[in-house]
Amino acid sequence: MSSSEKRPYPAMEKQVSFSDRETVIVNGNLESMQETTDAIDPVAEEADDIEKKNDSPTLVTNASSTDDDSSKKPLYASDPEQWLKNVTRTHEYVCIVIFRGHWCSYDHAYLTEFGELNTEHMKKRGVYLIAWTSEGEEGAKLADEHWHLKSKYEFDEVIGDETGALGQWLKEDELLPNLITSSPVEAQVAHKITSGTYPNGIVQPGIAFYAHHGILVMHWEAKVLKPTYGGAHRPAPSEIWSRVKHRKHALDDGNAAMPINGETLKQTCEKLDGNCNVM
Repeated sequence: MSSSEKRPYPAMEKQVSFSDRETVIVNGNLESMQETTDAIDPVAEEADDIEKKNDSPTLVTNASSTDDDSSKKPLYASDPEQWLKNVTRTHEYVCIVIFRGHWCSYDHAYLTEFGELNTEHMKKRGVYLIAWTSEGEEGAKLADEHWHLKSKYEFDEVIGDETGALGQWLKEDELLPNLITSSPVEAQVAHKITSGTYPNGIVQPGIAFYAHHGILVMHWEAKVLKPTYGGAHRPAPSEIWSRVKHRKHALDDGNAAMPINGETLKQTCEKLDGNCNVM
């Protein structure tokens, strides 16, 4: 085997750093090659001997593997569009409430209010309720544990994704066209969070409510303005639910139903903010 015909190990080794799954490549035909030595001319035999000496196991990525960063991520991070289709088409109603993080008292108050409505009314009607934050898995876990979102208020999922993929896709697909992502400094909360969190920014509060197995019937995005920067001024959950039910009934009857803009609904004024106006 000439030098130009040697196995392309350097090109294969170059792929190893992109995967944690490695495959050992060895000369599986070694015995059969020894059995046919008599039929090989001296030059070819000498080249084969050189190859055998260099034939120590080499670590390379399995050529058939499709392992990459996206395959390691949950579907809501690797393919938020497909994830959203799966969940909204499976359930009669799906409500996704985007919150800032476990440190936010406004989020605590709002998700608690949503949770009370959920246990009293929405869950009985088949609502699948999701709380989502760009704080990451740890932030979502802390919010769930401290605020009892699943255990007391029957949230179906509490998701933390620091990539912010779902928020980005909702904005780009114009389902939540005015959704804002801020840096901790822009949101005036750098002093409240741990350094290094939110590598892709804080996705500010928003809501996407689906009905009739996959049709968007209500949307809302927070206005990140002083003094609360997306904190207290949010549509009242009871008002949202009342309007969503009407939209769902219209769809069941085969009528068109435009999505509700949450800005037009009665706003909830958390006790934490005396500047929250009621529309």
